[in-house]
Amino acid sequence: MQVKVQTLLNRTHPMPGFRYADVRLLEGPGGPALWVEIAAHAQRPGRCALCERPAPTYDHLDRREWRHVAPWHIPTRFCYAPRRVRCAVHGVRVEAMPWNEGKRPWTRAMMVFLARWARRLSWKETAEAFDVSWEAVYRSVAWIVTWGLAHRVLVGIRAIGVDELHWRKGKQSANFLTLIYQVDEGCRRLLWMGLRRTERSLRHGVQTLGAEVVAGIRVVVSDMWRPYLAVVRKHLSQAVQILDRFHLTALLNKAVDQVRRGEGSALRGQPRGQRLKSTRWLLLKPRARVRGNARARLDAVIHSKLRTARAWCLKEAFAHFWTYHHPRWAKAFLDVWITRALRSRLAPLRKVARTLRAHEALILNWFELKKAFSSAAVEGLNNKARVVTRRSYGFRRFPVLKVALFHTLGKLPEPELTHRFC
Repeated sequence: MQVKVQTLLNRTHPMPGFRYADVRLLEGPGGPALWVEIAAHAQRPGRCALCERPAPTYDHLDRREWRHVAPWHIPTRFCYAPRRVRCAVHGVRVEAMPWNEGKRPWTRAMMVFLARWARRLSWKETAEAFDVSWEAVYRSVAWIVTWGLAHRVLVGIRAIGVDELHWRKGKQSANFLTLIYQVDEGCRRLLWMGLRRTERSLRHGVQTLGAEVVAGIRVVVSDMWRPYLAVVRKHLSQAVQILDRFHLTALLNKAVDQVRRGEGSALRGQPRGQRLKSTRWLLLKPRARVRGNARARLDAVIHSKLRTARAWCLKEAFAHFWTYHHPRWAKAFLDVWITRALRSRLAPLRKVARTLRAHEALILNWFELKKAFSSAAVEGLNNKARVVTRRSYGFRRFPVLKVALFHTLGKLPEPELTHRFC
């Protein structure tokens, strides 16, 4: 059975009120290309692009072209001379065209097609694969993100995670982002992102979510960054706050490394100091995960009388804290560990102990909620965000990064198409 190209177009990309008048395969400088002429149905009046109401024709504009999804990798262009209609409400307006979006030179289907592939490949690879410019891919992704943000539904949000992300070189405030994630079971997505990790930034993010969404939040997972704690305490007072387990472990690892570096400098040139060489990463791992010669070097340190050995033992002992289930027993263990750390005469460990005592109630909330919420989801989403930036070799402008992260992590709705092109 022979099938015409118009039939395929009608099946894959129908356009109510319009028809495919003619399809021609023409040779051009870059090779063959499909030119699709579109015509309006004579019995159907044009519709206002703003209100979709039928309106009489006022005049015609010049002929325009739109890039469409290329079948068989043959460049395809839609051609049509748009009508202007006289709307009773909005006056003279360009008619609504189902394949058109504003003044973009690509059809809606083409933009959705590029945006979906841009989620799987880098934007540069997508542009090269489908013979378009990087700008075309970016504009397509930006349009679908804008559409998704306008149509997303923020209901059923009970748990959120707050964290920062370092996205550019340097430690200036503008090189950090504040991110708000939804971390409910079965739905983990990016809700909001803003520049800087300040109290003002997070407060603006909470206000952007809306009073109705904020009132329904019951759990907040965050680290011990003071601006975040202040905003959560003031604007999310009805929620139970859980401190980030990942950052507590990072604090202990940092303290052990500080003890090692200080002792290594003090014992430089002495036989005892030789034991600490090339042990930085070994001391940060659990002993069970160290094998071979590395295990022997680690044992030589932890079985010695070095200060680093005492710091490592305290760090390893704290790992038992996460195995408890009842908050009462977890609190008893934490109190004993803090006492040991304060008596250890190791300044970095004593600092960690004071920090844990100051935030003890927030730490124990993890056990109060039966370990149902943790920082694992937040850190997983942060890792995906870093992959996005690395895949594109970094972004220089915040608006572009915002579009990329929402496109990948936002789980935004997309316009429905009659046919899935990818």
